[in-house]
Amino acid sequence: MRAFLVFVLVAVPSVAAAKPQLKCEFEGNKGVVTIVNPDAKRQHCSYACHFTLENGAGSAVGSIGVAAGETKKVSERTYTSKVSRVRDSSLECE
Repeated sequence: MRAFLVFVLVAVPSVAAAKPQLKCEFEGNKGVVTIVNPDAKRQHCSYACHFTLENGAGSAVGSIGVAAGETKKVSERTYTSKVSRVRDSSLECE
């Protein structure tokens, strides 16, 4: 019986940790924003990825619905100069 209780206690935190995640990726002068929703329910998410470019800055900002278990590419932009890093990002889902 104790072994079963330990299994249940270990399994519950992994279910609770299944929150949507934001990926802000770049290569060369292209920025790609993806939302991964491992949750068992549909989520509506507001996202923002701010990139630093060689000649300034670029952003991908928006709001979109993401189905349960879905990975969705929400933005793919080609900038006029090379992307050097992700300056800031945020994701809020409900």
